[in-house]
Amino acid sequence: MKNRIKVLLIVLGLVVIGAVAWDWAGDGKLFSSDRYPGFVNEEALDLPADVRGQWEAQYDTAIASLAYDPEDLSANATLAVLESNLGKYADARERMEFVLSKNQINPVNWTIFGDIVSKMGDYEATELAYLKSLELTVDQQVVYKLEQLWREHLPSQTDNIEALYQDAIAAEGQTRFYLVQLAAWYEEEGRFEEAASHLKVASDLEPDNEALREAYEEMARKARE
Repeated sequence: MKNRIKVLLIVLGLVVIGAVAWDWAGDGKLFSSDRYPGFVNEEALDLPADVRGQWEAQYDTAIASLAYDPEDLSANATLAVLESNLGKYADARERMEFVLSKNQINPVNWTIFGDIVSKMGDYEATELAYLKSLELTVDQQVVYKLEQLWREHLPSQTDNIEALYQDAIAAEGQTRFYLVQLAAWYEEEGRFEEAASHLKVASDLEPDNEALREAYEEMARKARE
């Protein structure tokens, strides 16, 4: 990732890790007397009965499997997702903090953690988690999640959108999604020539995509005005 994104990751890491107890006591509890004050710890979700029943059955099965190996990281991560799906955000977060305390190099686990703390409203921790996931492995869905997080909850970070997509392109190549998203950002900034240039490349990648060709032509017209 570019230097300014790395700096952002380091700064956020110091803030969030300083606020969260990553070490676990021998009885499996966090060194903390509070359950994430100021954030949504639990939510009564209006789920369809069949969906709730399916997730609760999977939850019970996962709990039973942990009886054989309470430190199974994969099983704990799966259980955290189910807890989050059922609105048990504090339980899910604690579980993922345990998982990450044991293994901090799995990008999927960082993404799961980010999704959970986002539901809690802890957006700084969400940002840290998504940035850490992308530092380990670039993934289109996580790139988009981070962009939307910045737009919706951390607007002071939107200046990093350009670097975010440039880094993604450098890592994974010029895909239609990355090019179109970056072009949209350039258009918002009034940088129509750069937007048109990126849409042209995207259109060349998909010559049969008429909508993409029309978008390029419209942007090229704006650039000429």
